[in-house]
Amino acid sequence: MHIGIITVRDNTYHPNGRLVEAAAESGHCAVLIHPYRLWPRVGKPGLGFEGQPDLKSLDVVLPRQG
Repeated sequence: MHIGIITVRDNTYHPNGRLVEAAAESGHCAVLIHPYRLWPRVGKPGLGFEGQPDLKSLDVVLPRQG
C-alpha cells in the first residue's frame, strides 16, 4: 500500500520518521507531502491535484497538520 502523509515537517521530525519507518516495517511505502507544494486543480477530466508527489499512485492520505 502506498501511503501519503500531509505534514509541514520532514522525516527528521521524530513522529514523521516513525510513521515512515513503521509503514516500511509493515511492507508499505509512505511518502511525506508538504501542503504548500500541492495545488488543487479543476479541469478535465475533473478535480485533482498538482505538485509533488504524484498522488495518483497513493492508496490513502493521512493529514497530520496541527
